Amino acid sequence: MRRLVSLLLGLWLLALAGCCCPSAGVRRPAVATATGALRPADGATPVPRPSATRLPSRTAAPSPAPTDPQAGATPFGLVALPRATVIYYEVSGRTAEELRAQLDALGPVDRSGQRWDAICNWDYWWSWPGLSGGGCDLGRATVTYRVEVTFPHWAPPAEAPADLVNRWAGYVQALAVHEQGHVDRAIAAVGDIQEALAVASCETANDAAQTAVARVQAENDAYDEITGHGAQQGAQFP
Repeated sequence: MRRLVSLLLGLWLLALAGCCCPSAGVRRPAVATATGALRPADGATPVPRPSATRLPSRTAAPSPAPTDPQAGATPFGLVALPRATVIYYEVSGRTAEELRAQLDALGPVDRSGQRWDAICNWDYWWSWPGLSGGGCDLGRATVTYRVEVTFPHWAPPAEAPADLVNRWAGYVQALAVHEQGHVDRAIAAVGDIQEALAVASCETANDAAQTAVARVQAENDAYDEITGHGAQQGAQFP
């Protein structure tokens, strides 16, 4: 995992990005990967954040997903992933084979160029005042985060078979359960980073925080191994 640190206006500011892939269907296994990002100092050239390919058919929505005031339930195909932003990409089809082909063609792309059915990305930033004066105030260190999940969405056509609609609904539910596991682990790390900074010295603070972040990837890798990248939770289609 790449980890890059930059000096910005007297603050050490580090941004670390990661992603974990859930089950990508029965035709391929899923693999957890990680990416890094640099927040440049004043006047520096920004470094693009390697991430999933932004697809024109994708729409973003905060999670929990909006509810239908008439039905009082989450609309079909949308998911609620607390404390994460869900970014949907649209798939279409009238058969399981057509939907599988759409997932394979339109799913998010990791930095290696591999497509997946869904990906969870996280970023962390931590900073503290005082460095410009030759010291630091770790008691006032702050940690912020961002978690995004790229997720498939299908609006069934009127002629879609009922059994296909039910199979998709079950798949989406299982995929959401698996992704929530990644979200929970990514967010739990915020407290770990904060604790690591609190007990560190000015010289070791960044290393301590980076060590805490490294555990996030390890924990997510272990989670994927235990769950078969979501397969054991039912996150397979068709």
